[in-house]
Amino acid sequence: AAFAVPAASQDASTLAQKFGALESIRQLSMSPGGNYVSIVAPDKSGGQILYLADLSAPGLPKAIMRQGQLDQQLRWCEFATDTRLVCMVTLQVDEGGQTLNFSRLFSMATDGSDVKQLSARNGGRSLGRVFYGGGIIDWDLPGKPGKVLMTRVFLPQDTSGSNIRSKGEGLGVEEVDVTTLTRKLVEKPRPEASEYISDGHGNVRIMGITARDPD
Repeated sequence: AAFAVPAASQDASTLAQKFGALESIRQLSMSPGGNYVSIVAPDKSGGQILYLADLSAPGLPKAIMRQGQLDQQLRWCEFATDTRLVCMVTLQVDEGGQTLNFSRLFSMATDGSDVKQLSARNGGRSLGRVFYGGGIIDWDLPGKPGKVLMTRVFLPQDTSGSNIRSKGEGLGVEEVDVTTLTRKLVEKPRPEASEYISDGHGNVRIMGITARDPD
């Protein structure tokens, strides 16, 4: 017969082992060619470590990046190509007692070098701030290796005294090269759009909308 032991009678280390232990792997991804696996794992310091495992060679996975800031979290990494990873980082900022949450996508080589922000940067004329850095809705564009379909939040622009033309506002879709960061608009931004879904072959097929009113 088994009997439950009251938590109060168990020492702190035992409770930590049972209930406070971090998962050994937060997320993993396999490269398109099947030769590599990326592993996001928690660090003892409270951050995260990104490992790369070469399945064709013996040995332990190699740490290629460490996220050590407690206000930032490395959520996931996925292979865009055999030599390029895309990762999401979330950030919390305290402004006057209010916690603001941001997300951004980054691209990097599989050795941890050449880190670039994949989420679009907004110019100084943008009215507002972007909290959601976009998401990838299609990783495999036929005949376009290294390019993905990615959602983007467009902000209204202050165009007074300028020849700059605003691209609109709301959620849109761009085709983005994960290495060069070149961007091409695929679906114009719409204020009511909340989601886009691709058919997995480079074509946006579905748009989700959220009804809006003056209130």
